[in-house]
Amino acid sequence: MITILRKNLQPFLLYSLMLLLPAALLWAFHHEERLFGIAVFVHLSVTFVITTMTVLMNEQEEDFHKGYRFLQTLPLRRRQVTGAKFLLPLIMIAVLGLVNRGIFIFFSPGTDALALTDRITWLFAIFFLLNCGLIYVGVYLLGYMTFIKTVSGMVTGGILAAFIAAKLFHFQTSQLVDLANAIQDWLLHGNHLPVLLGGLTVYLLLGILANAVEKRS
Repeated sequence: MITILRKNLQPFLLYSLMLLLPAALLWAFHHEERLFGIAVFVHLSVTFVITTMTVLMNEQEEDFHKGYRFLQTLPLRRRQVTGAKFLLPLIMIAVLGLVNRGIFIFFSPGTDALALTDRITWLFAIFFLLNCGLIYVGVYLLGYMTFIKTVSGMVTGGILAAFIAAKLFHFQTSQLVDLANAIQDWLLHGNHLPVLLGGLTVYLLLGILANAVEKRS
């Protein structure tokens, strides 16, 4: 299990260098609170890319080299392999969360901005965690290539649906601003503990589901 985890962490260490770009943006914009918020969003978006690419790259390698078939020849139980896979995102997100926290403290233009970024960081972390869990379930259920094709189609369809909805319903800028203000108010003053605990519970359930549906090829 430790060997699997160590091997799967290698792409993560490489992709983590991508954080240098958004960190440079934070340094450039740390005196402007509005621009700092944009830089934080870019930073968290890069964090999402890092975690997603790490999981997908590992699963691509397993698919190409028939890694799961090889693991079947070893004295390992299925839940040990699945457990190692699901432990990886927890480690990645814990490390990235702490690194991001340190970067935001260093570059934050004020205490209000820091309080907001703290809450956003950990809420986004739950989203990133669930994203990784869903990737594992999808890959185990469909196989890597079928999963990639399915997700590509869904993303394309989602973009087209959003474009059509925007044309049909004529969303006003003021409505989007009101929505953004409501979200910001919830981020600053809302109770986030149920979301965090609920997210971790769902991730655990995804791990159980992935172990049940895993297709080893």
